[in-house]
Amino acid sequence: MSRFLLIIALLTLLASASSCRSRRGADVTCRENMREIFVLLRQSIPVEPNFPPSLNELARLTTNASLFICPSTREKPADMPNVEQWSDFIYVANLPDLATDKRLPVLISPPENHGGKYGYVVWLTGEVVRLPSSDIRKLIAEPWHLATDAPPREADQWKNKAQVRLPARFRKLYPNAYRAGSE
Repeated sequence: MSRFLLIIALLTLLASASSCRSRRGADVTCRENMREIFVLLRQSIPVEPNFPPSLNELARLTTNASLFICPSTREKPADMPNVEQWSDFIYVANLPDLATDKRLPVLISPPENHGGKYGYVVWLTGEVVRLPSSDIRKLIAEPWHLATDAPPREADQWKNKAQVRLPARFRKLYPNAYRAGSE
């Protein structure tokens, strides 16, 4: 009987280790996808130095719909022309390409994609960082929340332009997502 319990314990331990590895692998792929989307967003910046008003504009730059999925969600990609409706990522549109404080989020993978514990953000610099879910939620409501080094006038300009673009499945979860002119 004790041999049987030992085998069960070892199998449980192996399953747990495998689950941890797959979760870590999904996080790595999620961050890589976010970084690649950021590169596409930078490529799509027109003469006006602002990020585009919608992720849908990236449909002309890529056909890889899987980029817009965080693997841990197990969601399936859909039509690229409507990527903003089904993506696993929240996009902060109309931000300036250049800013004094680089801690402005361009793309957010919300906590719902990661078991509610944390999320990821791509800053204006292209750096992808993991943040606690409380900070992620604040960034969705006020994208400049952590950009404390910007002059007030510059922050006011962001507030007049920024729009947090929520995919359909996140809209009920984030009714306070920031939209310019909604203050």
